[in-house]
Formats: sequence, C-alpha cells, structure tokens
Amino acid sequence: MAYSAQAAYAMAAIVATGGLIGYVKAQSIPSLISGLAFGSLFSASGYLISNTAYPVRGHALAAVSSAILAYVMGKKAFITGNTVPSSIFAVSTLSTAFQLFNLYHDLQ
Repeated sequence: MAYSAQAAYAMAAIVATGGLIGYVKAQSIPSLISGLAFGSLFSASGYLISNTAYPVRGHALAAVSSAILAYVMGKKAFITGNTVPSSIFAVSTLSTAFQLFNLYHDLQ
C-alpha cells in the first residue's frame, strides 16, 4: 500500500474519531455528521490511491477534502481560540500539502 493511501486512511480515522468525540462530549450532531462525512471522503481517497489505475483521482479527492477541512477548522480556531480546531487545522494543512505533493508527482 502506498504511503499516501496510508496517510488518507489515517486522516479518515482521525477525523471520524474527532466527530464521534465531539458528539459524545457536546452532543454535537454537526460534529458527528461532518466527522463521518470527511472520514468517508478520506477513506474513498485512500481506496482510489491504492486500488485503482488512477491514483491521481484519489490524491485530488484527499487534497480537496483536506483543504476544505483546513479552511473550516482554521476559521473555527480563529473564532473560538480552542486547541482542538487549531490542531485539526494544522493536521489538515499538512495533509493538503502532502497530497498535493503526491498529486504533482503522479502527474509527472
């Protein structure tokens, strides 16, 4: 399995777990829905990277998902000042850069 697929699956687990924790701690249904939705997107991108003839699509899906997550959590981090959105923002930003790097190399 490619390292970038492992990174996508790791992001899926982190984001889905974060959504579940947000629901358990604060009864936040939006956290649960967005965590599971983004977790599903990252899982799909991991599958596309590792199990298809077109890993570029998987890298693009992971990069777009990471960028959207980074934007949303970055905005929330600046508004609330809490550490959880800030850490998710940092991880999402790194994930976006990693997936764009892999996308660039797949297109070469």
